[in-house]
Amino acid sequence: MQFRKTYTLAVSLAIALILIVNAPNPGRIAAWAQTSVEIEASIPESLTPCLPRNAERIELLGMIEQGQETFYLLGVFSGSQYGEPLVMRDSSGCLLVRSQYNVEPLSAYIPLEAAQQLSFQVYQRRIQEAGGLQAFQQGLTEYLSQPNSTEISYFSPEDLWAMEQLGVELPDGTYRVLEPDTQPDLKAPLP
Repeated sequence: MQFRKTYTLAVSLAIALILIVNAPNPGRIAAWAQTSVEIEASIPESLTPCLPRNAERIELLGMIEQGQETFYLLGVFSGSQYGEPLVMRDSSGCLLVRSQYNVEPLSAYIPLEAAQQLSFQVYQRRIQEAGGLQAFQQGLTEYLSQPNSTEISYFSPEDLWAMEQLGVELPDGTYRVLEPDTQPDLKAPLP
């Protein structure tokens, strides 16, 4: 996987003004104003204005064209945080459709068929990264079947569709379905 390096401003105007008023050295201002972000080379330059500024690494997980619009599902790594923002690009520019902090399914923002195709691309990539279907299946089953786990795993309808298409099986009773326009209840017992 190839990455290109880009530098983005990470200091708001208010913070910059405070720094200037307090007269620190110019090198310190420059160091605070620029952060290094690894951006996968396959992400078009035209998406740069819509990319998160607080990221350490950004990957392209999936892409689908819908008429005059192209949707990009990204994987964003920032410290111990991970998110999957959705960015749309058309002839007028780019737009952040879903932030990396949003947990709603893709199908809450785009048609179900497009969401399914993006999820399919994500799981294809995850299976490849795991070393194949068997390794992915084993890791997922172990994770979902942890005894005494207090965490509940949620999968969107498009995730379930994609995994079924790829031959991934989820152990019964180990997850819940996250429908659009609903919030996960992380404390509710599994059925």
